[in-house]
Amino acid sequence: MLRLVLLALALAPRTASAGGVFDSGWGMWNPAGLWHRTGAGACVSPHSGADCAYYGIDAGCTYNNGLAQDASLTSLGVTITPAADVLSFWMLYQVQSWDPECQDQLRLEYSLDASAWYLVQDLSTGSDPAGGSPSEGFASGGGVGGVPLWEHVTVNLGAYVGRFLYLRFRFVSSDSLAGDGLCGPPDGLEQYLGYALDEVSLGPPPPLALSKSAAPALGPPGQTFTYTLSAENTGAAAADVSVWDSLPSGADFVSASGAGSEAGGLASWTLPGLSVGQTQTLTLVVRADPALAEPAEWVNTVAGSSSLGGGAVLSSPALIRIRASGLSLAKSVLGARPSNGDADTYVLVVENDTALTQTGLTLSDPLPAAFSLNQAFPQPGAGSVWSLPSLPPGGVFSATLWGSVYGQDGQVVVNTASLEQGQAQLAQASASLTVHRPVQPAIALNAIYPNPAPSRRAGLPQDAFVAYSLNTPMPVTLDIFTVAGEKVRSLAAPGAAGVQQVAWDLANEHGQPVASGVYLLVLWSTLQVQPRPQATGYVAVLR
Repeated sequence: MLRLVLLALALAPRTASAGGVFDSGWGMWNPAGLWHRTGAGACVSPHSGADCAYYGIDAGCTYNNGLAQDASLTSLGVTITPAADVLSFWMLYQVQSWDPECQDQLRLEYSLDASAWYLVQDLSTGSDPAGGSPSEGFASGGGVGGVPLWEHVTVNLGAYVGRFLYLRFRFVSSDSLAGDGLCGPPDGLEQYLGYALDEVSLGPPPPLALSKSAAPALGPPGQTFTYTLSAENTGAAAADVSVWDSLPSGADFVSASGAGSEAGGLASWTLPGLSVGQTQTLTLVVRADPALAEPAEWVNTVAGSSSLGGGAVLSSPALIRIRASGLSLAKSVLGARPSNGDADTYVLVVENDTALTQTGLTLSDPLPAAFSLNQAFPQPGAGSVWSLPSLPPGGVFSATLWGSVYGQDGQVVVNTASLEQGQAQLAQASASLTVHRPVQPAIALNAIYPNPAPSRRAGLPQDAFVAYSLNTPMPVTLDIFTVAGEKVRSLAAPGAAGVQQVAWDLANEHGQPVASGVYLLVLWSTLQVQPRPQATGYVAVLR
């Protein structure tokens, strides 16, 4: 179906145009599969504006729905011109697996006819995503081991100038690449995020390229940090370049190289007459306020503009982690309120925030009786104990425990992990979850009286009363049938939890008294649950 739609669109040739930032629609892109537009209220926040394109299940930060994933975000047909031959976008992703062969992929592909597709660039190769703990196999989106970082990507399409073609971002899950089931738990435990894209555009190459790095990448409050900024004139003529950098919250300005200045937390430089291809390197020195609350992450970019035009240009962000010196241990549980019998995952993260490589570390996590361990990664020893590899400064070790949770409704399960070095206990961290045992809605019939009806005693009501109990609030209806199955009457009944009662005046739906006989009474609820709450009984009517 997607092929037919794209072929129909191809009948009207188009020129290259901006791809949009997904704030008000899809622009020139057509989503398929689990590609969504999602905003800051979901688990992925856009790089800018209100929305970004995201491959996953919106609210859950996961695409691991038991199916192999292979779906694309496909452009309309465009003609690549010399003036518009660069595809640029911001990308955020998470590695999703400890096994390199089971890491998911995002591929940029092209086609001349929207049928046969060819690879332009594999966007998931090269370096691991910035932020997080890529050495342990996951990073970015889930925030495990670090904050997520959007990365700026440019792809030169100069080789396709003059061609009318289609482009697509093709997401392929590890299960689809390796064969269903081959990349399941524990390799699939960290399948939270997938990929997100924002500010996708097809246009001329920018006349300015910016980059930013920070050293050291880790330090305590009071530490001095140096940002290194590089500005390259990538235009066709000499240009005047302006560069500016907003200081992160809690950073005090110390100095700026060259003619740089700072006012109100904004450092800026003017670089006149930058020749074609020339790169100017700048430095910005800041200090973390000694009173800054840690842990904290500084994530910021350098921005700039060129007199050749092209608008503002941003670098990819630089990350500095503010940590008090020491070894830290964090523990979290992915599902804070699992239903009884559901699978849940504990995540443990050890971080070396010292200036020395740490050795001889042991991590232990005695599991509660309510948690039935199915798999763990890395595989621990007896009693869920890991002997950690040596951790360099800034190094991170992560472990995951995946299993089922069993308990009574409302039961709070707490357990604590410990980090030790030799005989010394260095840190502890706890995580808690609350078991939710869903109540199965039920209706119980208590009594039908008088039976036979109506009452033979003068002065008493001449109705038939149906007494019943509800274990939870629900809408309830009383239907009356003849023994032949003909419906006589339908009555709304009270739906509050507890003992309730509904009266039948022994008349049909037209208000006429029913004849003597036996009638079937059915109490039932419209709740969309299985099995449907229902109770039945019989009443004899004797006139």
